[in-house]
Amino acid sequence: MSTRAQPAWIAEKPGQAARLTNAPARPPLQPGEVRIRGHFAAVNFKDALALTGRADIVRRFPLIVGQDVSGTVIESRHPDHEPGQRVVMTGCGLGETRDGTFTPEIIAPGDCTRELPADWSLEMAAAVGTAGFTAAYALLKLQQVGQTPMDGPLLVTGASGGVGSHALTLLDREGFEVIALSRKKHHHADLLALGARRVMDKLPDRGKLTTKPLLSPHCAGAIDTLGGDTLAWLLASTQAQGNVVCLGLAESARLHTTVLPFILRGINVLGLTASHAPLAWRKRVWDFLFTRLNARNYRIPYRVMPLRDARKAADFLMTGDNFGRVLLDLRSASQESTRRAEK
Repeated sequence: MSTRAQPAWIAEKPGQAARLTNAPARPPLQPGEVRIRGHFAAVNFKDALALTGRADIVRRFPLIVGQDVSGTVIESRHPDHEPGQRVVMTGCGLGETRDGTFTPEIIAPGDCTRELPADWSLEMAAAVGTAGFTAAYALLKLQQVGQTPMDGPLLVTGASGGVGSHALTLLDREGFEVIALSRKKHHHADLLALGARRVMDKLPDRGKLTTKPLLSPHCAGAIDTLGGDTLAWLLASTQAQGNVVCLGLAESARLHTTVLPFILRGINVLGLTASHAPLAWRKRVWDFLFTRLNARNYRIPYRVMPLRDARKAADFLMTGDNFGRVLLDLRSASQESTRRAEK
């Protein structure tokens, strides 16, 4: 048990920005828990919302924010983990209903913690984090319902974001033809390098959606991070028997559509929640990621910032102009650096 206070980003009241302060000494472990010395934590869009107080991410107060961490186990009351293991942990209520990861010492459910293979660095594990987990989960959901590369191209919306960029890479490696949607034209070359066959900066026929509930098919399926009118367009523009994974609301949580895509084309909408994925799915998704990615082939750029700069990282993400991942170094206040995994 830690006997000294640790710096932590804590949300103290609803609607208020989190602040960096000293958290109380962490409590003794309960059965099934592990204590992790954090090395790196990703800042996701959801974390940015929690840090700035702009959405109801945190469910109890006060609470340490952050949902991802990579580090080493320093104490365990879980049969699968022992001190010294290098691990990654995402979701499972961290930063929502239980203290999260933006602090040097984290207590996490052992069932949700995975030991890293030798060819994964701690930096890379944090960079993959919830974003890579969500993208892989979406891909496996598509495969579960029978989506194959032979069906035609898949469209990834919000492709320059964390989930979108990982989806491009993973789909390309599974043999899918991938179309990327991103309004950030200055990042289109980056998206092509990650595996997109082509990039769109706007949706064709979008203006017709108000008068035509079905549009000409443009894809065999999609992974959508935006919601709103973009998701409505995808439902109207996916070919018969296609599948659309809905996993984000960066554009809007509201959906205006009709039942016609479902009853005339047999379109399937596949929902998922990465933060609260069942344990069986967690194991399956991480095993998939461990076999598809490693420190040599990981191509998504990331920058590392000191823990004290979490609010700066959140503001950077909220501008919507970011590409790649932003990590917090939980061990030090070192100067910001920009890094890529070794080729």
